[in-house]
Amino acid sequence: MTNNPARHNTDNGPQPIQDGRGASIMGPRNVSLERENPDLLASPCTDAGTIPNLKFSYATARNRLTTGGWAREVTVRELPVATTLAGVNMRLKPGGIREMHWHKEAE
Repeated sequence: MTNNPARHNTDNGPQPIQDGRGASIMGPRNVSLERENPDLLASPCTDAGTIPNLKFSYATARNRLTTGGWAREVTVRELPVATTLAGVNMRLKPGGIREMHWHKEAE
């Protein structure tokens, strides 16, 4: 268990308070997202803030619907740090097919 108070849930969700520094949030919140990312609320003292956000939720990606199912893709467009990476979350119905495509050897 951590000593980071931002990780502890309160009635109002985690708070950006750590070792006597910070203050509670009084404005609009996304508590469920804050609970998933407590280190963004109260970063560890070893965090210099130089690493970009490496998260992008498929739930917020555009969902392409086809007769055979659906596909949500995350590329450099949604996650700029992902210059050599892309991900797809998809569902094909029984008998559904995906369009013809290919990947480079390194992929």
